[in-house]
Amino acid sequence: MRKGFYLKLAAGNIKKNSRIYIPFLIAAICNVMVISIMYALTQNSGLSKIPGGSDMQIILLVGSNIMVFFSVIFLFYTILYPICFSPPPSVGIYGLSIKTFFIFITLTFPVALSLNA
Repeated sequence: MRKGFYLKLAAGNIKKNSRIYIPFLIAAICNVMVISIMYALTQNSGLSKIPGGSDMQIILLVGSNIMVFFSVIFLFYTILYPICFSPPPSVGIYGLSIKTFFIFITLTFPVALSLNA
């Protein structure tokens, strides 16, 4: 293989799928910035010198841990939203879309079970 083949392949795939990667990268950069600012404020020695500053550091530490938890959920949402919620292909049974097919199955399955009973 030529040198740089995989790099060109990766760059081409990122360009083709930029509608997936660009929002994720922006969200990840913003999350890292906010969380690092919160941790920097928690480790600030000047904050403990003011009245109630040690309590503020504890509150900031708990808040930053909660932000880490929710930012992980948010990042999963931003990377999975364009993949999972893209329009489904319109190929299905009897020309129905996949969404219509699943609605049909969920509505007819209980009726078929009640007819057998």
